[in-house]
Amino acid sequence: MLENIRDYKIVKKLGEGGMGTVYLADDTMLERKVAIKVLNPLLTKDVHFTERFRQEAKVQASLVHPNIVSLFNYFQEDDNYCMVMEFADGETLKHMISSKGPIPEQRAIWILSQMLEAVGFAHKRGIIHRDIKPDNILMGDDGSVKIADFGLARAIEQDNATQTGGVAGTLRYMAPEQFSGQADPRSDVYSLGLTLYELLALKPAYDESHPSSLIQRINQTEATRLRKINPSIPRDLETIVAKATAHEPADRYSSAAELAHDLRCYLDDRPIHA
Repeated sequence: MLENIRDYKIVKKLGEGGMGTVYLADDTMLERKVAIKVLNPLLTKDVHFTERFRQEAKVQASLVHPNIVSLFNYFQEDDNYCMVMEFADGETLKHMISSKGPIPEQRAIWILSQMLEAVGFAHKRGIIHRDIKPDNILMGDDGSVKIADFGLARAIEQDNATQTGGVAGTLRYMAPEQFSGQADPRSDVYSLGLTLYELLALKPAYDESHPSSLIQRINQTEATRLRKINPSIPRDLETIVAKATAHEPADRYSSAAELAHDLRCYLDDRPIHA
């Protein structure tokens, strides 16, 4: 494990994925804790991966918002490619769902509303996330909600209806159109809807363990209606989640703002548009 890099003293490993490792570190110059994401050493000789890593840093740096993890610095030091980011002390939303038990309805909606603010902000700047999931949502000890990991984010114009490409995202939370390499803001709305579904049901909408079965179910069926899992969930809230997670993009909310509006209407006991 790294011990020091530039002015950062590594404290411990926070997590590891295919693209790299995230460490907690002390910024010795500014006397603050930061998170440092280091590109996997096996990928540093491949310009495709180093450029993708730099692109992630550029996207993160362009999105300055209270509900998005901030990027402080990006640099190459010897063979290490590093992103220095805000450290959000707390837990992931995934961990909160699995460890805290039932989440009050208003709390679940409030959490999703913060995510909608962040995603809507990114969409207005031409960026789609493409990998929204509870694992990428950080719940700070101070009550903050922050979206992290823009490693699969792309400019909206790169993912128009005529373009196909490699599949990008986490299978369980991907919109059906992403399996053919297409995505637009409604794809993020779908993933946000699945996140609210999991907050309310305390389990994923699609929980098949085998990838082929999972893909087949997502492509062929709508998620089980929430009231079949928990009849106490109000019908209007079930309807909102169903519209957000509709199989066809045209049947979903067209934007994060539309979904946020219906959630506000629901909380205020006003008619929803779903």
